[in-house]
Amino acid sequence: MNKKKAIIWLSSICVLALGIANLFRFNHDELEFPRPKIYADAKMSGIFYQKIKKNQLIMKLRADEAILLKKDKRLTARHLTLSVLKDGTQLAKLRSLKGELDLDTMDALFLDDVRLETKNNGVLFTQKLRYIPSSELLTTDVPVIIQKGGLKVTGKALSYNLKTGKMLIKESKTFIESQ
Repeated sequence: MNKKKAIIWLSSICVLALGIANLFRFNHDELEFPRPKIYADAKMSGIFYQKIKKNQLIMKLRADEAILLKKDKRLTARHLTLSVLKDGTQLAKLRSLKGELDLDTMDALFLDDVRLETKNNGVLFTQKLRYIPSSELLTTDVPVIIQKGGLKVTGKALSYNLKTGKMLIKESKTFIESQ
């Protein structure tokens, strides 16, 4: 082998060795595009979910569209409807334009044009309502309006126990509509 070929061959090996050394030194994670902090694992439409306990249907959930956020273990939805049942009877039906569902606890937050229909206590209107299934409690800290027949009740906050049917309205005012 002549001297010129040997120098080119040795130079090539040195460049190759330096390149390999840089690969081991380089952080490969920097090559990946950073993921957003909250990422959607699935986008769905036409959602329907039922919860059955002791062979009894206790909850029905519907949504036009939903995004499952696996990292946060929650579901965000549009046009959400939730029916709470006991012994085959509907205790409450909640509807809203937007909502969130915690997938661990099944707590639901209804937002924007929330409507709660109950069997005995009329219809409630508000902008935010939280449902806590473990205690069968509905709560809000924003103004509410409740209508039943010609009776209208307003308040600044609400707590409603679905088990007992008792409703507590903070700073309530009652109005009777004449017919």
